[in-house]
Amino acid sequence: GNFVFVAARIGLSSKGTSTGSVDISGAPFAGAVVSGGGGGTGGPLYWASFNTTGPGVITNYASTFTPFAANTTAITSMTNANFNNDTSLYFSCTYYV
Repeated sequence: GNFVFVAARIGLSSKGTSTGSVDISGAPFAGAVVSGGGGGTGGPLYWASFNTTGPGVITNYASTFTPFAANTTAITSMTNANFNNDTSLYFSCTYYV
């Protein structure tokens, strides 16, 4: 079939000094390009030590996953400022290839 399920755990020991939005690479297959956005979506199963309420939605575009922060006014791409040196994230995502 053309439907992929991914579950991942990410644990930071040092977040570094990167800039821009966070992209998580390493998808087993590139996601399908569909009208209006990525080929799939998912969400956090567990998170700890974020400088926000934590990721609300995780989308798949091509071969990367992008976490978005959910706050009271908007959903925005997460950046280095949302993470701490000891951030932990478990997530799952389903998408089309």
